[in-house]
This record gives sequence, C-alpha cells and structure tokens, in this order.
Amino acid sequence: MQSKTGYWFEVIVRLEKMLDDGSTRKVNETYVIEAMSFSEAEKRIMNEVGKKVRGDIEVKKISPAAYKEVVFSDNRNDGHWFKAKVSFITLNEKTGKEKRRSAQYLVQADTFDDAVSRINEFMVITGDYLKATVTETKIVEVFENNK
Repeated sequence: MQSKTGYWFEVIVRLEKMLDDGSTRKVNETYVIEAMSFSEAEKRIMNEVGKKVRGDIEVKKISPAAYKEVVFSDNRNDGHWFKAKVSFITLNEKTGKEKRRSAQYLVQADTFDDAVSRINEFMVITGDYLKATVTETKIVEVFENNK
C-alpha cells in the first residue's frame, strides 16, 4: 500500500461513451488529478482523458479536493475509490485540553470492506484515531503527477 500527498483536484468531464449495445451517450465522469493550479488540472485532464476516449471532451467543473492524501492499493487495478473521513484527538500541551480534528483521505479498493481494512492499516502507520467514516465515490480514475 502506497500513499501520496499532494494538491488534488476533482474534475467532472462530459464525454461521449460507447454503451454495451453499440450506441453512444453523453455522460459526466469524475476524475481526480494531481496539479498545482486549476489551469494545470484542466490541461492535464484533457490530455489524460483524451488518450482514452474519442470525440469531444468538455470540462464541466474543477474543484480542489477536500483530501490531501491518496492511499493507493497494491493492485492498481482495484476499481473503486472511497473517501475516508478520520477523526483524531490531540492534546493541547499548554492547556491540557483535548481537541478533535479530522482529515479526509481518498482510498483505492476493490470493495467497501477492503477500503475499511486499508484505512485501518494506513492509520496504524499514521497514528491513533477515534473513528473513520468510509463512503464510495463516483471517481473513475486518479491521475498522479509523474514529474
């Protein structure tokens, strides 16, 4: 299991997709791309998705992702992406009071149970946590910055 910290953007792209019966239909798909700016995210997503589909591609929405870290499966072909919101309790050393903070991660897994297991494994490495909420997303693919 690998993780990567970076600046991630969720991008919704409208494209023409071939259906099982041979017909085509316009659909919106969500991708995640690592980039330093909105313009870089748009340029890279057009390039990456353009390699995989024919026809027109239209970027409908680009928004900064709520997570800064993506946890990849050892099997990069695992087909689902899950958002995990994890709550931590930290101690303020000056006041002695407990403070709750939360963080979000994007987790690649084949099933919901795999995602829960993966976030539990990852949190053992990262530190103690109070609870995690895991939900499946509609993300099709994540594109890392390979510079």
